[in-house]
Amino acid sequence: MYSYLELDSLHTLMLDYTTKCNALCLRCARNIDGKYINKNMPIADMPWDIFEKFFSETINYIDRIDYCGNFGDPILHPDLIKGIRWLHNINDPNKRKQLGRNGHLVIDVATNGGINNPSWWAELADALTDTGTVTFGIDGLKDTNEIYRRQVNWKKLMLNVEAFINAGGVADWQFILFEHNIHQRNEAEELSKNMGFNSFFTIDNYDRISTDTGGSDAETYINHFENIKDGIGAKTKKYETTIVTNESESKEKNIKKFENVMEELYDNDIEQYQQTAPIECSWWKHKKAGLLFMFNGEIWPCCHTGGMRYPKEDPWDHPNSSNLYSETHGKYGNEFNNIQHHSLKEILNHTWFNNELVKSWENKSRLDLCAVTCASFKES
Repeated sequence: MYSYLELDSLHTLMLDYTTKCNALCLRCARNIDGKYINKNMPIADMPWDIFEKFFSETINYIDRIDYCGNFGDPILHPDLIKGIRWLHNINDPNKRKQLGRNGHLVIDVATNGGINNPSWWAELADALTDTGTVTFGIDGLKDTNEIYRRQVNWKKLMLNVEAFINAGGVADWQFILFEHNIHQRNEAEELSKNMGFNSFFTIDNYDRISTDTGGSDAETYINHFENIKDGIGAKTKKYETTIVTNESESKEKNIKKFENVMEELYDNDIEQYQQTAPIECSWWKHKKAGLLFMFNGEIWPCCHTGGMRYPKEDPWDHPNSSNLYSETHGKYGNEFNNIQHHSLKEILNHTWFNNELVKSWENKSRLDLCAVTCASFKES
């Protein structure tokens, strides 16, 4: 009843492949203020033996692999192309069909696109085959992209994109909307069409500002909620990311709904809301059916939990950190969720994955992160 996921219900995987990156994006968990590297984060690539062990067990269960981590850009991993070719070679379409899966494996690589040379990108296009894509995070044009994607050279980026597309690669353009680039949205989409991108899509930044570092520290998010305790309705950053659940409705309408629910059900007490509102986990087996596989061999239920593994301030086992450490490694040791010591099936059968995590959503023992990130409001 309380199982988070079984191997045969796994469909999607997010791969945190490396902590290396050429950029210093402001909100990234790997750096502080777009200036300094997160001192708690090791600089490392996923070793080949860990990669091989995990996917030898799981490849035919997974429909989609997203090379999109919390701490690095996958194109900095020296084995990226080698690994993608190997995955396609060991993928067994017949076995996949027997398991009720798609015959083809879908791979998407998320990147800022500003590293390596055109010939490398042409090789990547060849390795991805017909079912692979690259999502380029390009947040503006020549004069604005580097405001957020710091240290990404525009000329190099454009040459790499052209080489990838011209070699037959399928490319998608992800555009995060900020005040400094929103006026270029239509121009960027037109450029994407002219260059041969497969699609162009935007992500609302929810009023992020240049000084908002965000990142992996749950206390940061909790503080955002604290800011509205005395005035429900104020448009704080986390407030809006929490309540915007239906893109067809305006933020203002959702804010009004949330205000009503807070007043009627939770007496305007944000802490009570976090600890008792229903948890709606989009990664759970009834939704996305996904997991996060980290460069260090650890398996986490989602990008949010993995993103807290190396907080920006105190180490994650610090007494002032959130309760994710105390409920996982602090209780069960550092090996219980690591593929170097267990098979994925063994990890998913561990009491934390198989019982405690999902069960905690029903009461006040839920993780701080689940409370802040995935508590959902329901109208009375």
